[in-house]
Amino acid sequence: MNKIEQAKKLARQIHKGQFRLNGESYYNHVERVFNKLYNAGVRDETVLISALLHNSLQYSDSPKSQIQKQFGPEVLFIIEQYKKLTEKTIKRNSPKNFNEKYIIQTFLNLAKDIRVLLIRLADRADNIESAFIFPLERRERAAERALYVYSPICRLMGGLNFTRTLEDEAFKILHPQQYFQIKKLIDKKKEKINKLFAESEEVLREILDERNINAKINHRIKHAYGIYRKSLLYISKGINPGKNFENILDVAAMRFVVNTVEECYIVEDILKQLWNEVSDSRDDYIRSPKPSGYQSLHNAFKVDRQLVIEVQIRTHEMHEISEFGKASHMFYKQRFYKMGDNIKEKFLDNISILKEINYWNIENKSASKEFEFTQFDKFVYVFTPKGDIIELPKGATVLDFAYSIHEDLGHSCSGCLINEKIAKLETQLKDGDLVEIRVSKNKKVPSPDWLDIAQTKRAKHFIKRALIKVSPSSTLQR
Repeated sequence: MNKIEQAKKLARQIHKGQFRLNGESYYNHVERVFNKLYNAGVRDETVLISALLHNSLQYSDSPKSQIQKQFGPEVLFIIEQYKKLTEKTIKRNSPKNFNEKYIIQTFLNLAKDIRVLLIRLADRADNIESAFIFPLERRERAAERALYVYSPICRLMGGLNFTRTLEDEAFKILHPQQYFQIKKLIDKKKEKINKLFAESEEVLREILDERNINAKINHRIKHAYGIYRKSLLYISKGINPGKNFENILDVAAMRFVVNTVEECYIVEDILKQLWNEVSDSRDDYIRSPKPSGYQSLHNAFKVDRQLVIEVQIRTHEMHEISEFGKASHMFYKQRFYKMGDNIKEKFLDNISILKEINYWNIENKSASKEFEFTQFDKFVYVFTPKGDIIELPKGATVLDFAYSIHEDLGHSCSGCLINEKIAKLETQLKDGDLVEIRVSKNKKVPSPDWLDIAQTKRAKHFIKRALIKVSPSSTLQR
C-alpha cells in the first residue's frame, strides 16, 4: 500500500463515526479536499497526505505519534500548523471592509508554510459548496470570508481553480437574485459562445499556420461573480448594465500566447480583420507595462450584435512572468502593487514554489525550509473585536495596540482581553491575536510607568504629551 492509500485508510479510522450537518461522513469532505488539490495539478506527496489528514488533530492528539511514524515529521508539522491556523477565527459579522493591505500578510504569518495555506484554501472551497446546510447568519458569514478573505489570497497564489468556486458560491449566498439572473444570462449565451470559440479557433489556427505562428489559444466564459464585477464597472462609467444584466456583452475572453513580441501585433491585426474592434478598449501593456511589470496586449472585439470578446495577447515569457513572477496575477488584478514593494518582495521570494508544488514531484526533497514563507518578521498582525487588522512592530504590547487605535483609548485603557482571556497591558502580542481593550471612564491620564511598557514611538509620544500637561518637570526629567 503506498503512502497515499495509507493516509486514506488512517483518515477513515480517525473520522469513523463523524458526520457533517448534512449527514454525510466527515471522511467524504477530507477526500474532496484531497481531490481538489490533485485536480488542480498538485502532485507533491507531502501536500496530498497532509490534505487527507488535515483535520486529524482537531478532535484528539492521539494520532500524532502514528502520523510521524508512518509519514514523517514534515506531514505532522503541516497538520499542526493547519490546526493552529484554524484556531485563529475572524471575529466579525462582515470582513468586506477589511484593510486589504494586511489580509495577505496576516494569513502568511499565521500559516507559516505555503502548503498549509494551499490545504486551507481547498478546505474553504469545499465548505462553501455545502454552506447551504448552515443557518442564514452562519452561511452569510462563511460566504463573506470566502469572498473577501480567501478569494483574494487564492488569486495571489495563482487561482488553483478554487477562485471561481469561492467567488461564485459566496456570491450565490450573498446575492442570490443577481447570481441567478447572471447564471440565466450565461446559460442563454453558453452554447452560442462555445460554438463561436470552436469555429473561430479552427479558422484562426489555419491563418496562424500560414504565418508560421505557433500560438497557444485559451478561451473561457466568465464566471458569475466576474460578470457582476463587470456590471459594477459599467455603473461606475455611467453605463446601464440592464435590469437582468442583458447589456453586458463582454462575458467571454480569449488569450493568445505566442513566441515573439512581433507575433503579438500580427495576431491582433488578424483579429481586426475578422471582427470589429470595440472603440476605446485597446490597452498596450507591452510598450507601456503596468507599474507591476505586467505586459500584455489587451483589446475587445464585437463578434456579433450581442457578444463582445475580450482578448489578451502575450509572449510565453510575459505569460510566465504574469503567472509566476513579478507581475503575478494578483498584483495587477487586485491592485496589490499599490500597497508598496514590501509585500511583493516577500511573496516573490516564494512564488516559484507554487510552480514546483503544482508541476513537479518533489517527494524526495526535504522541503520544510523550501516551502517556508519569508515572514514579515518586523510586524505582527492582530484583530480588533470588529475584525479590523492592525499592523504593529514585533514586540508591541497591549498598550501599543490601544494607542494605535486612538489616543483617548490609550489614556483610558484599564485592562484587556486577548483571545477572550484577561491579559496584562505589558503582554506582547502575537500574530492573529484578538484584542479587546477595557476602559475606565474616570481614567484620562496615563501612568508614568507606561513609558516602560510602550514599545512604539506613537504610544510613547501620546503618553509623554499627556504627562507633560499634568507634571511638566517630572516628565521631562524622566
